[in-house]
Amino acid sequence: MLAVLMIFGLALVMNVGSVSAANTTNTTVQSHTTVQSTVTTSKNVTTTVKKTTTKKVATNSYGLTTAQIKDGLNRAQTFYNKNNRLPNYVSYGTTKIPIASFQKILTAYGLKIVVKTYANGWVTVKNLVYDHQDTSYTCGPSSLKMELSDYGLSLNEMTLASYSSSNSNVGTTHSGLINAVKKVNSIYGTKLSAWDSKFSSVGWAGLYKYISTNHPVILHIRSFLNPNTSGHYVVLMGLNMNSGLAKIADPSYGYRTLSFNALLTRMNWVVSTGRTTKPVIFVK
Repeated sequence: MLAVLMIFGLALVMNVGSVSAANTTNTTVQSHTTVQSTVTTSKNVTTTVKKTTTKKVATNSYGLTTAQIKDGLNRAQTFYNKNNRLPNYVSYGTTKIPIASFQKILTAYGLKIVVKTYANGWVTVKNLVYDHQDTSYTCGPSSLKMELSDYGLSLNEMTLASYSSSNSNVGTTHSGLINAVKKVNSIYGTKLSAWDSKFSSVGWAGLYKYISTNHPVILHIRSFLNPNTSGHYVVLMGLNMNSGLAKIADPSYGYRTLSFNALLTRMNWVVSTGRTTKPVIFVK
């Protein structure tokens, strides 16, 4: 009997030992699995960070710091807000980064230039009556005639040329056009004001807002017919802020559609050649 009890006790101890060993083994495996998972996860994170860093370095070949990139973004955004177009490049000292390359850098750093969209697309002046200039030097009075047609006035071009003191030697000056508006006020009882402005003072967004009130704007630009020697007056009558296009009534040609860049280049030409510093003329 004693022998049986000893055998039974020995078997019980062996079973308990087996269970303990099994549990210990299972715990170790689970712990090992958890550790392995953690290591794998850490490896993935490290890989992701490494790839992102590599992408930034490859894109940012100019070696810009984050602070420099944000500074460039602020300058580019300010330019866009003022001119309603992206700059051609972003400068850092003597280094000029093309805007397309700079935008890739911004994207790599999770940044971007905020570009506006305009739901209505084109905004155009509805009441303007086109006029073709009578002489080679009266594009100014012809443009003023179109401008005044928006206010219901139908005046003779050569009469306006007389009011503006236009002549074949100098054409028409800004002060001449402004004085012509004052003359019209005194004769017809209108209460219009006329003034000129730098483009930088209004920008495309400002012109868009102005034309949205159904009023055109006279622009002093580089001539299409004599681009090397002459300035020319046209009437800005429409803008599309989404596509960056402008419609003008050209008294020497008819209606034209130009890109913002092309039209601004023509305005900048009359400024750079000393003809005026204020190529935008308002009548209201």
